Amino acid sequence: MTDFIYLYFFLVSFAIIFALMPFGLRIVRKLNFIDRPNSRKVHSSDIPTGGGIIIFFGIFLSLLAFILYFPEYLKLSFAYFCGLLIMFVMGLMDDKNDLQPKVKLLAQLVSAIVFIALSGEFFSFDFMGNKITGILLTIFFIISVINAYNLIDGLDGLASGLGIITISSLLLILDSDFKIIFFSIIGILFAFLRRNSYPAKIFLGDTGSYMLGYSISVLGVLIVGESGALNYILITIVFLGIPIVDTTYAFIRRMLKGESVFKADKKHIHH
Repeated sequence: MTDFIYLYFFLVSFAIIFALMPFGLRIVRKLNFIDRPNSRKVHSSDIPTGGGIIIFFGIFLSLLAFILYFPEYLKLSFAYFCGLLIMFVMGLMDDKNDLQPKVKLLAQLVSAIVFIALSGEFFSFDFMGNKITGILLTIFFIISVINAYNLIDGLDGLASGLGIITISSLLLILDSDFKIIFFSIIGILFAFLRRNSYPAKIFLGDTGSYMLGYSISVLGVLIVGESGALNYILITIVFLGIPIVDTTYAFIRRMLKGESVFKADKKHIHH
């Protein structure tokens, strides 16, 4: 029965987003969420960048359906959604007005703290002397993954494609019915990828990449928190390999040059 529910949520999420994508594209264009080309961009024409709006709608519907099936996960679902909502609002503002790095970092910090406080989920290992260390490590992990997926979103279908691979891999080691939500996210991403693959008709935008990174970080926290084993965080980091390597490389490269680590450039691995 559980296996059927996984498939059901995957297929329904895929079908809904696939069917609503043309309508979503019209809404995004009407709201004027457009990514215009510049010296740092790969594309040469205006592309709608409000894919995160469509993805948020899909996840929201999935959460509502999931809670009806599994009301015992209301607390965790609410915690996840609150953090997701913060990333959604911040992403919309960033797509529209290019927020300052400090403002974005603050929003990410609040999102991580809200999820941990409401869910009670955080890294906890035997060698840690107290909960504070685990909570700080969890906050750092969530913020790092959010930014990693934002930075890797530089080519058509790259972030959404990597998201599908990473989530699918991590779900192999998560033993919780909450994984149903992530099956839904995979379905949403597959439907979105049809219009996001080269040549892309729509981008994730900061809204989509922030939410994707946040969702994957939550999945990692649940896996490590559930097991309590140090090797699980190492496995999680391996499954997050490409975005983490790219982000680490970008930060080191910028620091060695004496530049701001938040300065955008066109020297990522995918470039």
